[in-house]
Parts: sequence; C-alpha cells; structure tokens
Amino acid sequence: METRRGLRRQARDAHRQPWDQLVSFVRLVHREAANAQESFLKYGPEASDFSAVREQERIAGEILAHMEAGGKLGSFTLFTHKSWSQFLEQTKVKQRAPPPSRAFSGLAPILPPQEFREDLGTRWDRQVATLGTPHSSEIGEEVEKTLMQYCESIEDCLGWQEHTWFPLQQRLEDVGFRWDKFLAEQPAVVGTDGELARIHSAVTHALLPI
Repeated sequence: METRRGLRRQARDAHRQPWDQLVSFVRLVHREAANAQESFLKYGPEASDFSAVREQERIAGEILAHMEAGGKLGSFTLFTHKSWSQFLEQTKVKQRAPPPSRAFSGLAPILPPQEFREDLGTRWDRQVATLGTPHSSEIGEEVEKTLMQYCESIEDCLGWQEHTWFPLQQRLEDVGFRWDKFLAEQPAVVGTDGELARIHSAVTHALLPI
C-alpha cells in the first residue's frame, strides 16, 4: 500500500509542477519589473518599436558588448551595422536621442522585464486562459500585476489535497475504513478533472449514506 501511495504522490507532484513553476514565474516577473522601475522613472526610456522585444534586447546587447570592448559608434560602424543605427535612431531617453552610454544605462534594465512579460503572457494563455480566465491581451501591458492576484488562489488549490483532503482520508482509515478499496469500487469519471470528480462523486453519493 505504501508503494502504491508513493507512486500516486510522485504522479501528483509531476502534475502540479507546471503550476508551481507558473506561480514562481509570475512572482519573478513581478519582482524584475519592480526592480526596473527606478531606471524607468529616472530615464523614461522609449524602446524602438521596429522589432520584437527579443530582437531589441539582442541588438542592445551587441552594441553594449561593442562599447565595453572599447569600440566606438562612429559613422562607419553604424553604416556597417544597419540594425544598430536604426535601433539608436528609434530609441529615446528622456524624450530625446541619447548619447549611447546614457541610452544603455536607461534601457538595459527595462528590456528583460518586457521579454519576461511576453513569455509570461504566452504561458498564461496556453496554461490558464484555456480554462476560462482572461486572455493576456485583455489584462493590460503590465500583466504580472494582474496575474499576481491569482497566485494565492492557485496555491490554495494546489494545497487542497494535502492540507484538506488527506487529513479527512486519514481519519477514515484510522477508524478502519478502507478508503482505497472503497474508491476503487467507484465508477471511473472521464475528463481532465476525472480524479477529483470521482472523489466528489464517491463522497457525496456513496460515502455519506454509509
């Protein structure tokens, strides 16, 4: 019996892992965005809109690496790196085109949270919005602020079996009720939530009369 329970626990842990990771990801993005606020408020950066966030970050990283290696952003360098030139032309700090060093001191902390938000929104849509919650496009630009409100509810649901159901099941077994045998005798329930629905049906329609 203990082996069977151990296998069931491993299966439960595997199924809850994506939800634990989602909650951790929401909190990570929320923390990173908060850390970026100081740079945003100080420099007021406006990242260029000619490419996706990942492309912006890639170009910013190339320019920063070039400058840290002692390179200059002269006319020849910008002529041979069209994407760099376009990025600098379309990027503003404090509402004006900045000197390069100033640009990246303002932009560097901002781009990663934007990328995280994009990844978080995609994951939310794939994992949670399909269950009936709002789509990330309906939440607003700073998705992490809204999604943080779901974290405790998700954790409460994840902890229901361990903190609420298992103690009740253990009390049944302590008085000699063979719960595992009883549940095995109940009809299977089809669906993604079949296991939970089966427990509900077993308790409501079979256990309570007993």
